[in-house]
Amino acid sequence: RDVTLIVSLIDRIHTLPEKHETAFVRNTFDIFRRNVSQISLNAFRIDQYVQNKTLIDLLMFDLQQYSYNFYETENAMNVFKLVLFDIFPNVQEIILWTTSFVGDMIYSFDLSSFVMRLWQCPALPTCLKKV
Repeated sequence: RDVTLIVSLIDRIHTLPEKHETAFVRNTFDIFRRNVSQISLNAFRIDQYVQNKTLIDLLMFDLQQYSYNFYETENAMNVFKLVLFDIFPNVQEIILWTTSFVGDMIYSFDLSSFVMRLWQCPALPTCLKKV
């Protein structure tokens, strides 16, 4: 239920509140999203522990796990979607965790493709300092 509410709030960031949304919930979410300065995304934990994939599908491209001796990347595999910058316009730092805790499972991604996507993003916050 909470995920459904969050997804609906994200979907309507730039629209008027729905009748069933209270002004308090909408305003609290708006204050939260505007004050987020750091986002930490752990691909292993997301893939292994998040059961409701609706929110993940909104924020991430497909997650693909690889063993420690196999690296294969595709353009958007294991990368967050750039809608993150629209949701959190004042983010200054994004931390990407691409391995499991012990390092035996790897969520590799194509760094050059990722950087190209970043620089082509019209919503890229000017306050972004680190990825």
